[in-house]
Amino acid sequence: MKSKAGEHHQKICTVSFLDSLLVLLLAVPSAQSWLAGRCNVYEDKNYWFKEVSCRGEKLIAECFGVTDIREDLKGLPPNLLSLCVDMDPHLPDTPLDSGLFSRFVSLEFLNINGCFSQIQAGAFQGLSNLTGLQLFSQWSDSSAGCCESAFGSSVFHHLTALKMLDIALYNLTTMALDAFEGIPELELFQIHVCIEDWSEVICRLTRLNVVHEFTLIAHHIGILKHPDCTKWNISTGGSSFLCNLSNPNLLFNKIEKIEQGALTYFGDLAHITLETWPGVSVLMYLSLFGFSKITNLSVMGYQIDLGELCQLSERYSAEEVGVNFEIINTSSLVAVTGCNKLKAVYLYSMGIIEHRYLYMNDFLSFTNLSSLAVMSILLDPLDLRSICLSSPLSVQHLSSLTINKSNLTKLVSDQFTCFFSLETVDLSCDRISEIEEFAFRGLDQVQILDLQQNIIRHIRKHTFSGLFALTYLDLHENPISQIETRSFEHLTNLQQFLLGDLNFSPTDPNIRLNLTDVFGEIPSRLGHLFISSGLRPMQLAIGTYGTRGKLNQSLSLHINGQYVMVEDCESSLLESVVTLRINSGQVLCGSEFIGSYTRRVEYLQFISTFPEDVGDIKAINQLVHLRKLSLENIDLSKQPYAAVMLHNLSKLESLALTNCRIDFLDGSLTKDLKSLKLMVLSLKDTVKIFSNFAENLSSLKYLYFSHLRLHCNCDNAWLISWAQNSKLVEVHMRDPSIKEMECLAKNGIDHHKFVQYTKEDCSFEAQFVLFASTSLSVVMFMLAVVFHRLAGPYVLPLYYIVHGWFQEALRKDSKRRYRYDAFVSYSGQDEQWVVEKLLPNLENRGPPFLRLCLHTRDFQLGQDIVENITDSLYSSHRTLCLVSRNYLRSNWCSLELQLATCRLQVEHRDILILVFLEKIPSKMLSAHHRLARLVKTRTYLAWPQKAELQDEFWERMWNKLKPKTGN
Repeated sequence: MKSKAGEHHQKICTVSFLDSLLVLLLAVPSAQSWLAGRCNVYEDKNYWFKEVSCRGEKLIAECFGVTDIREDLKGLPPNLLSLCVDMDPHLPDTPLDSGLFSRFVSLEFLNINGCFSQIQAGAFQGLSNLTGLQLFSQWSDSSAGCCESAFGSSVFHHLTALKMLDIALYNLTTMALDAFEGIPELELFQIHVCIEDWSEVICRLTRLNVVHEFTLIAHHIGILKHPDCTKWNISTGGSSFLCNLSNPNLLFNKIEKIEQGALTYFGDLAHITLETWPGVSVLMYLSLFGFSKITNLSVMGYQIDLGELCQLSERYSAEEVGVNFEIINTSSLVAVTGCNKLKAVYLYSMGIIEHRYLYMNDFLSFTNLSSLAVMSILLDPLDLRSICLSSPLSVQHLSSLTINKSNLTKLVSDQFTCFFSLETVDLSCDRISEIEEFAFRGLDQVQILDLQQNIIRHIRKHTFSGLFALTYLDLHENPISQIETRSFEHLTNLQQFLLGDLNFSPTDPNIRLNLTDVFGEIPSRLGHLFISSGLRPMQLAIGTYGTRGKLNQSLSLHINGQYVMVEDCESSLLESVVTLRINSGQVLCGSEFIGSYTRRVEYLQFISTFPEDVGDIKAINQLVHLRKLSLENIDLSKQPYAAVMLHNLSKLESLALTNCRIDFLDGSLTKDLKSLKLMVLSLKDTVKIFSNFAENLSSLKYLYFSHLRLHCNCDNAWLISWAQNSKLVEVHMRDPSIKEMECLAKNGIDHHKFVQYTKEDCSFEAQFVLFASTSLSVVMFMLAVVFHRLAGPYVLPLYYIVHGWFQEALRKDSKRRYRYDAFVSYSGQDEQWVVEKLLPNLENRGPPFLRLCLHTRDFQLGQDIVENITDSLYSSHRTLCLVSRNYLRSNWCSLELQLATCRLQVEHRDILILVFLEKIPSKMLSAHHRLARLVKTRTYLAWPQKAELQDEFWERMWNKLKPKTGN
């Protein structure tokens, strides 16, 4: 009947099984317009996205208010697995073009909600992996409310892997007769037709391959005639697809006329749902259809007699019957013996029961029931026990029992002793106020017990005795005022437990609950625990206990109350919590937030009932295993450590701040969120978002803003361009959208359209900054080029010149001692003259003997060449420049001459000697302006070519270079 495998969800008690069935079969998604022409992409279904309805778990895309389907799908990733497209209902009909989805080769599920003038034959080309396709037409202004769309021949034949096809509110007459051909793997086919001619339906379905489950919804058909397909040259004879259906389901509204055998082509029917006219016998009504077997029969109408229901089940060998009627008559039920083959009965009354009560004894003829649901029908409160006393075998096969809204007020002892096959008991949404001890004795197989939304006040020690196999117990939304000691000690296999709303004595300021007292030993398999004190403060003690075996290491803990104080915080129960949900003003362990003691939590949801009084929640940054975090209705601006609250959360993947107040968002808040993929921000009041906010979010894929209000400040202008142009992050803004978003003016009163404000007040500034920075960059580049062209060779020498000046200034007052008598600046091509002429006549002549510095001999190995030149030059008493044509062509010689000249200008001493090794024309010398100027202002030596003059040359050179006495 119902699954309790997941965690607690709010139950709507007014919806019956049959209502749920009809909603499931008939519902058509409606268009949403909050993101016109935009698509949302979700990597997985996160709990806060309640609007996510598209199937699948990974890479889901939903597009709402689509105006141009080809254009709006362009930005979607090609590896989507599920895609839902909701067209703008106000657009004129457009065709669904060929190849529109061809790039989504991985797509497995596709839902399209919209009316198209034509669906072309190649519309689904390329979708070889598609297994599910839904085509829903939106309601139009036409009386039929259906879409007149032309389906091409074999429009689905590209879908070779398709297993499920669902078409709703399309007119069959505009479809080609072979529209459904060529779907070899189809298993489930559901079609909601808008047509009045029964033959139009049957004759098209004969072209369909055999499927496992087929559902036909035909609310517009009022007359069922024997189908005539001769005008299309189609035979509906024995080999028809309809006869081979293994699980056909038919849903009709009120049929006015039925021709004999109109539905015989369907053979044995799996499921039929129909609505009858007032005063019309259902038995007579169904006899006109020509069925021999109906497995599942659901009937809606004005009045039903349960005796007639048994006749139906006997005649059509029905296994399940669902009844939804205004008036149910039970007067003839006891005299009928045709219900012994029914396995499931679901009764829902929209109105009244004749004879006021429906007695459980009325079901004694239902001897094979495995499921019984009685909803909104008054029951005799003592009647359940009477079955066990009078006819216990009548319920021996019953595995599921549902009694909702039946005015059941009390459960008495041993009233279920004969229901020994029950596995699920749903007594929710009743008026049960008292449960006697041992009321559930004998229910050894029951795993699920739902008692939510009753008025139970007292839990006794043996209220739940006998429920040894119970894994799920729901007592929430009961005003429980007393729980006796060890009331739950019998529930040794309990896995999910929902308790509350606790409403202990009003004389006690706090509600106190000790888990060890009520359990004795907390069940070791407990995986979900929900405790609520409603609107009252609560003191929750875990107590000292020994669990039965090792405590479940994946506990989900949900706490609800005004203020909650937790004791025994060092217990292993809190250590095992991996999911923590809080709906309270505060949940404290001593004076600390409970998060300080739940270090293994991976998912935290905190909804505060008092935004400004939640205490210090800085301990969230200690939850290093956290993957999902949701904070709602919390004033983070009052948190003293809000700036570091999200630090250390390097594993966090999803973050939602809903209705929270925060002054600003910047990079310091998000610096550790390296794994964050999804962020949802619905902030209260205005906020300032700095441009470094997203710098650290390297894994972010989806960012959703809702109710975003900014200050009118150009610092926030970056957000608009980033939201519109970001390629790595899907940024969506809703309520309002980007165009409608307002900002608060500096006076704190006026509001402006933010996009318009940024264009008018920030765009000029941005353009000017861009222009100025570009112009400055161009000017700087030009200056750099000119400077490099004119002064490039002098930059490095200039550094060493300045360095030399600085060292000279330091040595001004100190006595100078030189390592060399002269630094020889010469070209490498003149080295032979230096070795054969210069060294013998200067270094080997003496005493005193001269020490010359040669770059080939005296430069330090591994040192920079320019540094070697500078050090050697300033370590020498004089500089001897051997000028030749080779010298003038050497860049290194030119540098040495520059450095020597600059030293000469600084020291103002006779330290530079020029020697011309050969005669150089004035024209060649003029190109070297520095040397030419020196030649004009200083005496220089020329190497004589005549041998008789060379001795005099060396004598003058030696006398010039030899050290003075005492130097």
